[in-house]
Amino acid sequence: MPLGNLYQQIEQLSAEIVTLISEDTFENVSDKLALRLSLMKQLSEAVLLEGDDKAKNELREFLTKCQRDDDQQVEQLLAERTKVLADSQKQSKIKHAVNAYQQFSGN
Repeated sequence: MPLGNLYQQIEQLSAEIVTLISEDTFENVSDKLALRLSLMKQLSEAVLLEGDDKAKNELREFLTKCQRDDDQQVEQLLAERTKVLADSQKQSKIKHAVNAYQQFSGN
């Protein structure tokens, strides 16, 4: 497979992953990340076999950009997780308060 196609497929998968995360559709993220990683490995192997310094530098820059983008997605997911945990704790406190009122009122 030509290198350009691999770069394009990886970028497309990255964009799809960002969209899934922004839409809170997390079910398919793992599968897409696994596929993207597989394509990245293919790309790396192809570039290393080629032995071209220019191609290696392009690969390094591309992977660095992917890592920066991934770091942003991880930050977004961590923030979302913190929010969900806080909501869960709030729900638990509300449940305890309701139970206390029900015990007090005899219901």
